[in-house]
Amino acid sequence: MNITSFRKERFITLASTEFIKEHGPFNHFMDIIESDIVDYHPDCPSMKTWLSKNDKKMVKQLEMTTASMSANDDRLIKQLVMSNLGIANVPEILFEEELKQGTVTELLPQAQSISAGIDLVSMRDRVLPLQVAAFVDHLKAF
Repeated sequence: MNITSFRKERFITLASTEFIKEHGPFNHFMDIIESDIVDYHPDCPSMKTWLSKNDKKMVKQLEMTTASMSANDDRLIKQLVMSNLGIANVPEILFEEELKQGTVTELLPQAQSISAGIDLVSMRDRVLPLQVAAFVDHLKAF
């Protein structure tokens, strides 16, 4: 079996600078859990994964709540964060410019981040169909 791994994205927990001024400070995991969370589903899967990597006890606390807002689209989550509506755990690349400009701030940067990526698994010595090979080449370009 051949495994080809593509770029992994680092996820960070952040909020707009304005949201932090209004609702902060955020010095502990509990501060985040008790605030407005924006996630990909009401059950806060991204935030749960991040918390479980850092402080498993806090996952139980998070399970007693739901996201204030949820969306299954990165662009919409970005709009919600930039509209000062909450804290999100998102791919760092999504907020690259805003981090440089200081309009968003990473919360608890000392915490371990999570990452997500794409792995392609194929049979050894098998020729990939042309469409699949083209897709793999496209992924490698990123």
